[in-house]
Amino acid sequence: MTLRLVQDSLPPPVDHRSRLDEDTGRFFDFVVGHHEGLTYKDAEVMWGWPRRRFQLVVQHYRMLFANESPALVCEPNPDDGSAPWIFKLSKDTKAWHAGRFLNVESQLESMEYVARAALKGLDGRTQLGKWERVVHKHLMRMVEDIAELREQAV
Repeated sequence: MTLRLVQDSLPPPVDHRSRLDEDTGRFFDFVVGHHEGLTYKDAEVMWGWPRRRFQLVVQHYRMLFANESPALVCEPNPDDGSAPWIFKLSKDTKAWHAGRFLNVESQLESMEYVARAALKGLDGRTQLGKWERVVHKHLMRMVEDIAELREQAV
């Protein structure tokens, strides 16, 4: 497979921040005032957000408040395991973080596989090819470092 991009360049950045900031503020106000949290379905009913919009708002919220406590966690519904997960603020994040680290490890491995495959279709002399090599190098390093830590833990 050959990757074809216009002029072998990176796509221009898109700024959708003002609306995203407003929605994130709305989300913030809700989770601070409602300790029971909410699901993506709740957000759809209250604000008309499709599931993808809810995910973007949660991602933006986490970026803005990554160093704050309490943290935004996502937990299964205790009354119905098949129901949408509940997003809420919590000071007790140990179990949630352990699950997230496993998820991040899996995502890093998948991204490294994709980056490795993309290297074969890109010219390393172009801006995009150089960018891809840097991305692959760092992803590979993270995957290797995590594997080394796992071996040390055994």
